Amino acid sequence: IQDDTPYFDLTTSVLEIGDRLGKISFSTRHETVLCCTEEVATMLRKVGADVTLMLDTGEKVEKGVTFLEATGKVGALQIGWKPSQNLL
Repeated sequence: IQDDTPYFDLTTSVLEIGDRLGKISFSTRHETVLCCTEEVATMLRKVGADVTLMLDTGEKVEKGVTFLEATGKVGALQIGWKPSQNLL
């Protein structure tokens, strides 16, 4: 998290959307075996998001399956987005 946004997220600040409520979701593009979903959920909680859906690491899922979702302030979701993407 600190590597990606050590101080603040510039996009969120410039657009002045940090306090709005939002949702982030991750889904598969292809059939895959999930990895690091628990770590990403922990990271999203750490930045202030509420995880509403999480499938387990090791689970085999088909194309188009949503496997992780979280809600919260857009500022928190934006900070957690890139490092989450990197882990997944």
